[in-house]
Amino acid sequence: MLRRRRPPLCLTLAVAGLLLGGCVAAAQPDPAALAARAAPSPVSPASAEVRLHLPVEPVTLDPARTAEAVLLDVVGNLMEGLVAPEGTMESPGGVAERWESADHRQFTFYLRPEARWSDGVPVTAHDFVRAWLHLLDPAEGAVNAHLLYEVAGAEAYNGLDPADPDFAEQAAALREGVQVVAVDDRTLQVTLKAPNPEWPRYTGHPALAPRRADLPFGAVSNGPFVLAGSGAGGLRLERNPYYWNRSAVQLDAVTYHVEPDPYQALRLFQLGHLHLVLLPADLAAQVPGAQAMAQPATMGLVFNAGQPRLAHSGLRTAIALALDVQRLTAEAVGEAGLPALTLVPPSLGGGWPPAEAVSGGAPGEAGAHGLWSQGSLVGELLSGALPGAELQEARRLWGEARAELGLDRVTLTLLHAEEAGALAGAVKRSLEERLDGLTVELHTVPFAQRLERVRFGQFDLVLQGWVADHDDPMALLAPFTTAHPGNAARWVSADYDALVAAAGAAAGSGRAAVLRQAEQLLLSEAPVVPVYHPLRHWAVRPELEGMQVRPLGARFDLRQARLAVAPPG
Repeated sequence: MLRRRRPPLCLTLAVAGLLLGGCVAAAQPDPAALAARAAPSPVSPASAEVRLHLPVEPVTLDPARTAEAVLLDVVGNLMEGLVAPEGTMESPGGVAERWESADHRQFTFYLRPEARWSDGVPVTAHDFVRAWLHLLDPAEGAVNAHLLYEVAGAEAYNGLDPADPDFAEQAAALREGVQVVAVDDRTLQVTLKAPNPEWPRYTGHPALAPRRADLPFGAVSNGPFVLAGSGAGGLRLERNPYYWNRSAVQLDAVTYHVEPDPYQALRLFQLGHLHLVLLPADLAAQVPGAQAMAQPATMGLVFNAGQPRLAHSGLRTAIALALDVQRLTAEAVGEAGLPALTLVPPSLGGGWPPAEAVSGGAPGEAGAHGLWSQGSLVGELLSGALPGAELQEARRLWGEARAELGLDRVTLTLLHAEEAGALAGAVKRSLEERLDGLTVELHTVPFAQRLERVRFGQFDLVLQGWVADHDDPMALLAPFTTAHPGNAARWVSADYDALVAAAGAAAGSGRAAVLRQAEQLLLSEAPVVPVYHPLRHWAVRPELEGMQVRPLGARFDLRQARLAVAPPG
């Protein structure tokens, strides 16, 4: 019997809320744990050591046992995958010195001979095969296994139920069917279920790092730093003398200081004990220079387009235009959310929407501004409209749709999680105030029941969240194609399907441009209304330079980070 281990892409707000808080998976302590360190003291830039805030105890760093984002940040500075998240065929930036593919479905990676573990042992293709099969092993129950589901045979193997009487026999057969093969020590061949030119970049996720056969995970590393000590007070990383690109690493050491209390962590930051502190939204608002980035997620409202009334695109568009996402975000999550102008968060794809697709935008503007990329609520339908024009258009479309459907009043049910009560209430107030003859009935439904009702189309509206597994806009746009199991809206558009298919066969700026067209079509037809993107906040001291920040995976990359030396006097 097969079971689905991957959480559905369309998550309720209760589950998607883990993006803001998170939890550490239960596991045995790291075998390399050492005695706890002393409390930190102010740092001198001359030491080339940075101290970063870690808000949770590091129970384990094994990506097969935790999906905690802040711990994967640590793993990202210890380990390195085949290709860097920004890698290209010309400059992969990871363990692979190059890759090739004739059809974007089967990839051959050639590992660089200088790639070594921190004990000097060469990194081999077998280390990647071992790591990925371990992650997929259904007996492990790894929370990050779904990151490999595009690999042929991976999902079938991971979906086995260990409780089945013939599990061992089935597992052995399906394990052989996972299309990850070490051709030799330095050559890895991977075959996907379908072509995806962007897939090599996915391998930069910390959870897909290699694994040694003779040592526990974390005992040695193949990235820029090595774990030198760990304990109740935090973790200490030191420069890896065998890292293939060690000449680019300018830091001597990294200390992660555990402090669950954000107020105490901020105090340490202000006293100079920490170079970086992670902050909740309300506290970040009080810190001058605090930074923010949209998480790789979107919370929004889904219409059941398979329901006769909501199959009317004018009715859906009227509701979409009537929603004041600024107000909804403020009432539901305050400064913890960024009002959504697009379905794809502006932190994905190097800054979304792509700069060349933004009317009037200067080249590179979207990528440079990141959070504040410009778009439109409904596919730029009312781009440049005067204040109030959106509501005027919403009411016009609403009246036309009711007349065409022969409806005097419209009553719609809205399913939501208990934790999303504030957002649901804001949606109800906004729509009933703005559209005459509309009543929204709120139904708080438990998670399992809500999934079941959505699965069978037993709803009018539902609040849901979408989370991207990879830094690729396709991750959030593909679920709205006709045949996708995540198409909760039951929306059918041959034009949209064709655009997504075309993007799947393209790469680079061409892929981004086609995906932007698909998103505009999706929002203009309005089977879904994006409401907000969850935000994460942090503050960093000005002397810490060169740190690369990403929306997911290794979110705070220290490979090229450096400490600026203060001028004399």
